[in-house]
Amino acid sequence: MAGVNIPTLVAPTAEEQRLIKLISERNEFQQLEDGYIYWWPTIDTVFHEDGAATGGGGALSSWQLRAIADELDRRNATWDRMVKADPQIAIGEIPPPYTMEPKP
Repeated sequence: MAGVNIPTLVAPTAEEQRLIKLISERNEFQQLEDGYIYWWPTIDTVFHEDGAATGGGGALSSWQLRAIADELDRRNATWDRMVKADPQIAIGEIPPPYTMEPKP
């Protein structure tokens, strides 16, 4: 699609795949009203370097944040192309439920 810049992403590493799987299992990827998927973390989650998670809050490393950002870009790529191709979607002129199918 002309004028649409979609980032080229490398395949996630095994550690990143474990992180994304854990986030997915916790249903922390959520689609909001604008149609995009966001990471909505549970407050009591700590991710460890081995991919495990425990409660109690905590910090994320740069590789974890990059992995989450890349996964969001992957999950939002189709919707982002649709929004950029049809501005009516972006300003809310198409009522929910939104569809991930492009217009003919």
